Amino acid sequence: MYPVPELESERIRALAETHILDSGAAPDFDAIVDLVRHVLQAPICVVSLVDTNRQWFKAKCGIGVDGTDRATAFCSHALISDEVLVIEDARADSRFSDNPLVTGDPHIRFYAGAPLTVSPGIALGTVCILGTEPRKLDVAEIRTLQSFAKVVMGLIRGHERAHEATRLAAQTQEQARALRLRERRFIQTERIARVGGWEFDVGTKAVAWSNETYRIYGIEIGTPIDLDLALSAYSAIGKERLNTLLGQLLGEGTGFDEEFDFVAACGTRKWVRCVGEVEFHDGKPNRLFGTFQDVTERRRAQDQLWRAANFDGLTGLANRNRFDDTLRSLDPGDSKTYGILMVDADHLKDVNDTLGHDAGDELIRIVATRLRDAVGQAGTVARVGGDEFAVLLSAQVDALALESLAGNILSAMQPWQLFKGNTLKPIVSIGGAIRLDGETGEDLRQSADLALYHAKQNRRGGYVLFDRDMKSAITARTVAVSIVDEALIRGDVLAYYQPVVELATGRISGFEVLARVQRPDGVRSIGDFADALQDPRTATRLTACMLKRIEADVVGWKRAGIRVPQIAFNVGAWDFQESAIEAMVLATCERAGIEPSQFVMEVTESVFLSRGANLVSETAARLRARGITIALDDFGTGHASLAHLGTFPVDVIKMDRSFVMRMNDDGSGAVIAAALIDLAHNLGIQVVAEGVESEAQLNQLVSLGCEKAQGYLFSPALPASEVGRVISSFRWCDRPVGFSKPAGSRKEFERQI
Repeated sequence: MYPVPELESERIRALAETHILDSGAAPDFDAIVDLVRHVLQAPICVVSLVDTNRQWFKAKCGIGVDGTDRATAFCSHALISDEVLVIEDARADSRFSDNPLVTGDPHIRFYAGAPLTVSPGIALGTVCILGTEPRKLDVAEIRTLQSFAKVVMGLIRGHERAHEATRLAAQTQEQARALRLRERRFIQTERIARVGGWEFDVGTKAVAWSNETYRIYGIEIGTPIDLDLALSAYSAIGKERLNTLLGQLLGEGTGFDEEFDFVAACGTRKWVRCVGEVEFHDGKPNRLFGTFQDVTERRRAQDQLWRAANFDGLTGLANRNRFDDTLRSLDPGDSKTYGILMVDADHLKDVNDTLGHDAGDELIRIVATRLRDAVGQAGTVARVGGDEFAVLLSAQVDALALESLAGNILSAMQPWQLFKGNTLKPIVSIGGAIRLDGETGEDLRQSADLALYHAKQNRRGGYVLFDRDMKSAITARTVAVSIVDEALIRGDVLAYYQPVVELATGRISGFEVLARVQRPDGVRSIGDFADALQDPRTATRLTACMLKRIEADVVGWKRAGIRVPQIAFNVGAWDFQESAIEAMVLATCERAGIEPSQFVMEVTESVFLSRGANLVSETAARLRARGITIALDDFGTGHASLAHLGTFPVDVIKMDRSFVMRMNDDGSGAVIAAALIDLAHNLGIQVVAEGVESEAQLNQLVSLGCEKAQGYLFSPALPASEVGRVISSFRWCDRPVGFSKPAGSRKEFERQI
C-alpha cells in the first residue's frame, strides 16, 4: 500500500530535494536511533527513507541490512497517515503475515513507525522501532516516538541546509573562476580594443567623432557627420532604442550604457557598446557625449561559448544540456500531445574497438546527419550521449505519426557507407513515447528510455512504442537482481549437479552444474530469476560464484576419495565482455588440482552470435586449446544453427529438450533429431540430449546414435553432498546399449582434415 497517488510525486520530489538518500554516515542520526532504542526499549531502531522502489536506512541499530525493497517495507504503510502506525503482531495482521521480513530474517513481529512529515499527507519516511516479539505501545510511548520523529526531521533539514551551503559555496567558487577567466580574456581583448569618443552639441546639432569612432563605423576620417548619418547604420529597432535613450538623456539627464548591432560602411555587421552622458550649463543640457567601443569579438566569443554549452561539437546537433532545458520548459498543464523518440546507434563500441575511434566518430556523424534529414522541421534533434540521440516532436502527434517518423529514420539508416576502405553500417534502435496529461518532460523521456531499452533487448535495429507494462518489466528485473545479489552476498547461491549419462554403458560420465538460490520458501532454480542475468554485474558475479563453488566441491570430493567426474558449467555473454573468464576458468582448474580436460564450458548459440562475437569465439578457442571441452548449449533454439555449427569452436552439442520432447509428438520430430545427430557426427562432434523424461525418448535417442543424455528420467540436479553416492551406486541398465559411436572427437576430426 502506498500514499495517495496524487501526492506521491510531490513526496518523492521533497525527498530528492533533501539530498539525503545514499548519503554517508552521520553521528547525529546514529545517536538518535541509539537513544530511541534505549528509551523505548526496542531491539531494532531505524531512520527509514522510502524512495520510489526502495526503503533505505539513514541510520540503524539492531539490524544488519541497509534497506529493503519498497514492496515489503512496513514503512510504506506508515506513510499513508500522519499518525504513528503500530503493528502489535505482524503474524496476526493479514497485511503482513506473508511478508518475507516476517516469515524470514529478521522475523519481525512488532513494528511502530512515526512518519517524517514535511506537510500533511507527505512524509519522507519514518522513525521506527521493531522487534521479534509482539508488543503494545501506550500513549506516552507513541508521543515519545513522535517527538523523536520531529528531532529527526530537524536533522534532515539541517542536512539539507548543509548540502545547499556546500552547493552554493561550490557555485560561488565556479563563478569566481569563470569570472577570473573572463577577466583574463577581457584584459587581452582590451589590449587590442578600439574605443572612440562622440559628442553632440544640443544647440548647433553638430556631431563630432574621434578617429576611432570613424574607424569603427568604417567611414573615412574627417567626413562630415550628422545625427541622421550616425543613426543610419542601425536597424530600425536599434535606431528607435538609441533615439529613446538620447531623448531620456536630454529630458531627464539619465545616462545609458547599452550594446547595439549595426552594419558598418563596408557592410560588416558589428556590435558596439555605446555609453552616453549629458553636460548641463545653467541648468540646461548643453552637450551630449560618450564613447563607442567595438565589442564584436567579445560578442562572438559569448556566442561561441553559448553554442559550446548548448550544441554537440561532433555533430552540430543540440546537446544534452539544451535538450534537457527544452524538456524542462514543457508545461505539465499544457494539453498539447508531445512525442519523443530516443535513438541509439548500435554497435558503436564494436566499431571503436575494431576500426578505431575515427571510424566511430564518422559513424556518429552519419547517424546524426541522416537523423536530422529524416526529422526535418518536424522536431528538435539532439545528441544526448555517446551513442544516443533524442527527437522531440514540435507539433501534436499520435502513435501512428510517431511510428511513421521512426520508420522514416530506420529507412534513412539503411545505406551502408565506406570510410577509409571499411564499410560502416549505421544501424539504430528506437524507443518512442507519447506524453500523457500531467506528465513532465522528464516523465516523457523516462518512458521513451524504457521503450528504447526494450527495443535494444528484443527488437534491436527496430522501433518500440512505450506502454505501461514496460515499467512492470523493469520492476520485475530490479526485484530479480536484488534477490540474486542478496543471495550472492549471503552465500545462498548453491551449486547442484545433474548427472550426464553415457548411453552406451548406462553409467554417469559427468555432471552439469546448475545454480540454485536458497529462499525462505525453499531452493529455487536460477531460471526463476532469469531477468537478473540481463544485468552484467549480477551475471558475472554469479559465474564467479559458481566457479568458486565448483572449486570447493571438487576439493571436497578429492579429500573424500571420490573420483572427480567431468564438470560442465554455463557461461553467458557478459562473462566474455565484462570479466576475465579465461583466467578465471584456468585458475579454478589450478586451485582445484584438476586437469582442464575435466571441465566442459557450455556456451549458447546466442552468445556466439552476440555483440563481440569474435571475442567469444577467440576466447573459447584458446580455452579449447588448453584442453577444456566447449559445448554448444540449447542447440536448435537459436538462429541459423546449422549454418554456424561448422564454424563454432565446439566439441559437443547439447540438443535442446524441445527436440527431445517433439520426438514423441510426430514423426518429423524424430527425423529432425536424427538429422542433427548425423550432422554432428559427420563433423566429429558428440551429442548430449537434454530433458530426457521417458523410456520412449531414451530408446529413440539410443537408436539414433546419441552418445549421452541427461534429464529427470535419470536424476534431477543434486547437492554436491550426493555426488559421491550417485557416482558409486548409479546404474541405469545392466547391459551396454549397442550402437556405433563416432570415429573420434571433433579435435581428432579436425586433425584428420
